[in-house]
Amino acid sequence: FKIKYSKGVAKTLTQWIQEETDEVLVIANGAYFNAANISLSLLIDNYTLLSTSSYSANEPYYNTTNTYYPTRASFGIYSNLSAEITWTYSINNNDSMVYHYPQPADNCLGCEPLPVPNATFPSGGSLWRPYKAIGSGPALIKNGVINITWQQEVIGPGASMQRNPRTAICQTKDGRFILLVVDGRNDQSWGLYLIELAQIMQSLGCHNALNLDGGGSTSMFVNGYLTNRPSDATGLRPVASVVMITRKGQQVQI
Repeated sequence: FKIKYSKGVAKTLTQWIQEETDEVLVIANGAYFNAANISLSLLIDNYTLLSTSSYSANEPYYNTTNTYYPTRASFGIYSNLSAEITWTYSINNNDSMVYHYPQPADNCLGCEPLPVPNATFPSGGSLWRPYKAIGSGPALIKNGVINITWQQEVIGPGASMQRNPRTAICQTKDGRFILLVVDGRNDQSWGLYLIELAQIMQSLGCHNALNLDGGGSTSMFVNGYLTNRPSDATGLRPVASVVMITRKGQQVQI
């Protein structure tokens, strides 16, 4: 199980596969990124911080635009391969100061911005050092219960409350990992609302589930074959990070 990030350089899944030295069994697009191909989400692989979770969002509040500092949901995996959903923030962009919280900071659209997260806010925070982690958001399911925290994570309603192509990751109660992609924005599929995505993940037995980057980024290869229909007219969108499952051996040829 690998989480990979190419800072400043986005690549299609085909390119990610071609550059991988191990056989790629499954690969899907990863976390949110900006126009400069810089990740906007927490990324950790083999205890190494690839990208921090310090994030701000500018949203209207009364007649002005204010800056919010949301704690964004992350899917963390420990060395025993157990996983959890938690909400994270990187203090001062320091790799030794990634904090996670049992609940997100209680932001809401149109509300007064809350303080920058720190060691004591939100309550219950502690330093976090998972084996692997990927952020994006919002959370979909925590401990078996649907818990979609898009407002607290300050993820705009356009992405959250409309049908869109979706990518999600989860772990079931018996320890299996599931990666799911859902097509949208075409005649064959309109995509899913977040609640529909969460309900599907729950029906598959997901105990903790996270929404990853979606829209035109949504894409997945299994055993070298593209399994979905990306919504961009040009086909596969280059992405800055990926989640992949590999096996040592001969590389899959694309």
